[in-house]
Amino acid sequence: MRKEIRGIVFLLLAIVLGVSLLSFHPADPVFGIKTDHAKKLHNLFGPVGAHLAGWIFRGLGFAPVWLVGGFGALSVISFRSLAFPSLAKSVTATFCLLLSFAGLLSLYFPQEILYRGGKVLSGGVIGYFIARFMTNLLNDFGACIILGAAFIISFMVITDASFGWLFSNISLWGNSLVRRIKELSMKKTEQKRKRRAREEYIEKEKTKPKRQVTIVEPKPEPVKKP
Repeated sequence: MRKEIRGIVFLLLAIVLGVSLLSFHPADPVFGIKTDHAKKLHNLFGPVGAHLAGWIFRGLGFAPVWLVGGFGALSVISFRSLAFPSLAKSVTATFCLLLSFAGLLSLYFPQEILYRGGKVLSGGVIGYFIARFMTNLLNDFGACIILGAAFIISFMVITDASFGWLFSNISLWGNSLVRRIKELSMKKTEQKRKRRAREEYIEKEKTKPKRQVTIVEPKPEPVKKP
């Protein structure tokens, strides 16, 4: 029961965070950033959702979307009674994942993005300064390589995934896809061959000379006497 309660809590966190981000509206007030009182709050979770989404988009942009997936994964782990990951390792890796992804977003989308009628920095203020700092040190290409490597390593630590497992599965999926494509190609070729043979047979029958039919009249039988 304790694991199921924990799973419900993680699921609730994923729903609150995800819905707050999706229903974000630039007209909603944000504590410490935008203090005017809107006549109507657009966020589905009210003031709490408005403040939460506002601060998240202000700080890290769209990067915290990964948190929604993380809370959902923790909920599944709790419900299925699987081994729970180390808290310190998970928190550190998640922190690095968010920062590196925010930096990558700011590198690729440096301009503000229109979202629900307002402008949002793709990686937030934190992602902007990370991207700027890395670019000054390593230029755009080097910053992209370092931040990409940090993101991949963080993702591997969180998910316990390995490149060997990933490449093995990609190879299996690739072989299965190639085999399926070959089967479909052979089936299509066979259908074309049968259709062509049928059309040739029909054309041959059309051009074939018709057989002359000779009607032989039967001989009249002699009338029998009664």
